[in-house]
Amino acid sequence: MKRTCIFFLALCLVGMAQAQVGLMRSSGVYSVQKASKDLGPLTKDGKIYYYHGNPMTETEMVSFIQQDCERAYQHYVKNRKMEIAGWSVFGSGAFMAVCLGSIFSGCAEIDKSIKKSMQTAAMSFYGVGAITGIVGLGVGIAGTVRKNKTHRVYNTWCGYKELEGATPETSQLELKLTSGANGLGLALSF
Repeated sequence: MKRTCIFFLALCLVGMAQAQVGLMRSSGVYSVQKASKDLGPLTKDGKIYYYHGNPMTETEMVSFIQQDCERAYQHYVKNRKMEIAGWSVFGSGAFMAVCLGSIFSGCAEIDKSIKKSMQTAAMSFYGVGAITGIVGLGVGIAGTVRKNKTHRVYNTWCGYKELEGATPETSQLELKLTSGANGLGLALSF
């Protein structure tokens, strides 16, 4: 039973790998071609967005999706707020650790009578500032990454409208029997 489960797990993994990477034969040599993640009318290359090949800045893209796709616009706004909040918390933590921690540490050296309490306060600001900065950094990066994927939300929920009769696909797993140059196999489609 254990061997059978491992065999089917390996078959599923191979099927997923084949679904993500296609092998093309060109001039007798196999070449690996990555599947594009930006499928649809709205794509992104660096900081430039393209709508059917026409370049747009981020500001133009935001005004476009605000008019055309409410779901993508709400995704952008939510993650933009998360990005701003994260970077603000990161800045506050860095300020707390560097500036306030250094000030209290310096005060401890100036006045020897309160040295112990100032060192304790300095260490507290260093620790709390570092923790706050790390949390803010994580939230800021997550907000930035998610905000930069707004074009995919547009393509999923509103880009299909341009195709006749198309609707957004629901995520379903299918196990299919496939055949190719190398023989028969199972393919997991999702």
